[in-house]
Amino acid sequence: MKMKQKWNKQNFCRGEWPKPAVFICLLFFAAVLGFFRDNTNVDEIWNFTFANNIANGLVPYRDFNLLQTPAACMINAVILKIFGSHLLVMRFMGAVLFAGIGTILYQGSCRLGGKGWFCWILPAAFLGFFYYNVFFEYSCLILFCLLFVLYHDMKGTVFTEKEEGWKWYSNPGRQIGLGALAGIAIMSKQTFGGFAAAASWISVFLISGWYEKGWGERLKMMVIRMLGSSIPCFAVLFYLLYHHAWGDFWDFCVTGISTFSAHYSFLEFLNDGWERRIPGCLWILLIAAGLAFGILRRKTVEGKQALLIMVYGIFGCVNLIPLANDYHVITCSIPFLWLVFPLGKRIQEWKVSQWVSRFALIAAAGAFLIGIPGYCLYNSQLSWEMSHLEGIFFQKSSWEDYLETEQAVEEQLALGHDVYILDNAAAWYLIPNDVYHKYLDMFLVGNLGTRTPEECLEDTLGKNAVYFLPESNRGQYQYPRKDVEAFREEWLAEIGEAGDFRLYREMKGQETEWTE
Repeated sequence: MKMKQKWNKQNFCRGEWPKPAVFICLLFFAAVLGFFRDNTNVDEIWNFTFANNIANGLVPYRDFNLLQTPAACMINAVILKIFGSHLLVMRFMGAVLFAGIGTILYQGSCRLGGKGWFCWILPAAFLGFFYYNVFFEYSCLILFCLLFVLYHDMKGTVFTEKEEGWKWYSNPGRQIGLGALAGIAIMSKQTFGGFAAAASWISVFLISGWYEKGWGERLKMMVIRMLGSSIPCFAVLFYLLYHHAWGDFWDFCVTGISTFSAHYSFLEFLNDGWERRIPGCLWILLIAAGLAFGILRRKTVEGKQALLIMVYGIFGCVNLIPLANDYHVITCSIPFLWLVFPLGKRIQEWKVSQWVSRFALIAAAGAFLIGIPGYCLYNSQLSWEMSHLEGIFFQKSSWEDYLETEQAVEEQLALGHDVYILDNAAAWYLIPNDVYHKYLDMFLVGNLGTRTPEECLEDTLGKNAVYFLPESNRGQYQYPRKDVEAFREEWLAEIGEAGDFRLYREMKGQETEWTE
């Protein structure tokens, strides 16, 4: 017993922790990052609103506009229904998701030859890259599914010369379960998730060949995994059909996706300054080196694992279309970073590298526990005043404007007016009042299905409404400014201002009488 305790202590000091300990440690850091963050992430409030709508009985596509497939929002809705409809709940569940991704990255690093504290670099880097997005959302759910299935496929390559390895890998229950995760990815976003699922189907076919199985057996394994993927897909399909939302789903997720107006290619990303060009070029070199390594050493376990990483990683790069922004590039980079371990085994065996790893991790821990909370506390203030947003930090510089706008929204609602906020951050003001409008609260080109902005705006006429229009564009890259300005000039009269918004109402003389 004493020898076992000594061994555990030695491994603990070397950074070789069991999975539960790794998960708990990463969960603590992720929860810190999730809590000490302000309210400037519009993706977060959009995702929360989607989930809150479903938790309140609304049906995606039919009752509110949604561009991606709905599985992540539906899972999040179940969580909100159980633990309470608060943004802080979504952030904590995001921390659980992030800790799960970090644990997979740690375990995969160990499997690929990582040793000691060097295996903690990827989980720490992941939390550092994504600290602004610690909430439960579709991209990270897809990344979790992709990495989990990839990790198990890499594990299957270790025993390709042993029959018991095939028995473990070919277990139908295991393959259906892995396929179901791929199906959840598809139903979380049709493009990124769909290609991640396709990579898993190709990989199971490839691995069956490494076990020297015939074409029939390979196809059988591929079909089993695809059957697993079909379970979440059919579940969502039946849900939409039951709620008569199939037509709206097709309008938003299939036909209407072509209207997405924002485009930013990877070449544009590389040309956008040295701070993007250097890591972008290093990423390309890593991919090229990994591909060469996998091909040249394709008969070894390391070469097979590198090829699997390439398959999943390259298919995942579809997430760069049409927006190759920082967030999407980093998301696509995560699987490829595993290539560092088979390519650089000797580097990490160098003793100095372990000290460098420890120093980097201590610096990251200091930033996570001191720097980020300190910055947040200095620049933001905690609010418990807003329904659904209890325990959320708001920027001090915009707090007074936010309160003024929120008060104006409440006043207009109390007078019986509909309130339309034509701004990408509309949900920050409307969610405390449990108000949501289809099309108008995420009034961005590409999120309206096949409808035009003009059609959506004209549907609001005659409803005794107040319109909140932003004074500036504020970087809303898909905002239909020309349509909004034309609508304002033709139909609206200004009645005041609140915070960063100008208030308008429909001009007198319309069919519906205005209530003062």
